Amino acid sequence: DGKCMMKNTCSRTIKVSWLSNPLKGDPIAVSSFPDPDGQCRKKFPEQVFANWAAMEQEADIAECIAAAVKDGKCMMKNTCSRTIKVSWLSNPLKGDPIAVSSFPDPDGQCRKKFPEQVFANWAAMEQEADIAECIAAAVKDGKCMMK
Repeated sequence: DGKCMMKNTCSRTIKVSWLSNPLKGDPIAVSSFPDPDGQCRKKFPEQVFANWAAMEQEADIAECIAAAVKDGKCMMKNTCSRTIKVSWLSNPLKGDPIAVSSFPDPDGQCRKKFPEQVFANWAAMEQEADIAECIAAAVKDGKCMMK
């Protein structure tokens, strides 16, 4: 959209010679400037754009992927509607909150490579399903009755 968006993911401030202000170290803050003539692409090295793509992929995985290791298999679900690319999987995970993808995981790659959040996502998903399947509740006389 004609904007150069930047993040300094380090803790220290970085001075970029062609920018008027240094980029303060803050992995959350996004700095930007209008870039109708593409100076951002011309002046930053390609690695900077690869860093941004990796950062977005990491955020997508934490938000959308739920995973668990069961019976020596890595079980995965993409709970978002969009397809999510996981760099170390041969195929992207299509957005489908019902479909489960899996692969044999005898050497524990699933736990080693996925962030902890995806396992918390699976646990929350299972808890939600258990509640929906097993709990009955009603409100009577201002009281919540449950079985």
